[in-house]
Amino acid sequence: MFFDGMSNPEKAHEKRRRDEKRRVETEGGGVKWRIASAREEGAEPAEKYKQAPVMNTSMYIAMCAKCCSVLQIPFSVCYQEADAGLAARFLMNASQYIVVSADTDMLVNGVSKWVSVKNWWTGEAAFIDVTAEGLAAHVKHHGAAAEDEDEGNSDDE
Repeated sequence: MFFDGMSNPEKAHEKRRRDEKRRVETEGGGVKWRIASAREEGAEPAEKYKQAPVMNTSMYIAMCAKCCSVLQIPFSVCYQEADAGLAARFLMNASQYIVVSADTDMLVNGVSKWVSVKNWWTGEAAFIDVTAEGLAAHVKHHGAAAEDEDEGNSDDE
């Protein structure tokens, strides 16, 4: 388990943008109203509305680290972002680790295979494999599927 450490100064502009978006979405009950409306209709609120008020504060990370410690789950608090810690651990011994992340920075950080989580609540995820073997298997699978579809749509009859 890896947790974010200090803010990455290279992403200061992105942090300001996210903070402003979060402020606008939570002001005036916007997000709370959308969540309440969805639940009144018996629907699951959109993931973005449930995530909007959540922030990884130092206190939140400290409490998660404490829970990991009590449950004897190995963890690291990274110098800056957890993405780099995940990538470093993966790159040290890729055959021993599986990266699971909702972040899209994995490829940029050198991770060639990971589970990309789309929705933590429902478990919706995709396995991403950009190794030569993974890409070849993808092309082979989807190439065969495309040929099957072409055969089913034949105008020869």
